[in-house]
Amino acid sequence: MTDAMFLADLDDPRVGDQVAVTGDEGRHAAIVRRIRKGEVVLVSDGIGTAIRGPVLTSDVNGLVVEVAEVLTAQPRTVRYTVVQALAKGDRSELALEMLTELGVDEVVPWQSTRSVVKWAPDKVERALARWRSIVREAAKQSRRFRVPRVSPPLIVVDLDVAVLADGDSG
Repeated sequence: MTDAMFLADLDDPRVGDQVAVTGDEGRHAAIVRRIRKGEVVLVSDGIGTAIRGPVLTSDVNGLVVEVAEVLTAQPRTVRYTVVQALAKGDRSELALEMLTELGVDEVVPWQSTRSVVKWAPDKVERALARWRSIVREAAKQSRRFRVPRVSPPLIVVDLDVAVLADGDSG
């Protein structure tokens, strides 16, 4: 069985240090996942660094983990950004999970003029928070040390400008 992974702030961890996993993430680890003292877990900062080590304490406030090993995700020479159209039902959620598992670096929501699904201006922040939560959980599930960025949504005009700015115009 693979080690459970959680996300927390890591401040230049060194072997022997103690790392606290608190807040919602810590409560989830201790209460929902029932992680107990002595179990070995991974804790990542979501931006490329992780630690592995045994749990020293587990209570309603979260976990304290001893750093036995410091791990880092190697920087890649190529970044993958995916423009994902808004889809009906749970298809966007499934696409986000799969894209995260495949290793994309960034996901950009795209609302086409002909899209059936539209994010109302007053609901954009809530929808973005949902997408960010999905990629965060998918990154933990797939043991990725980097959580993909979810950018603000684009419409067709923005997408055309972004493609022209990044690509060859000739």
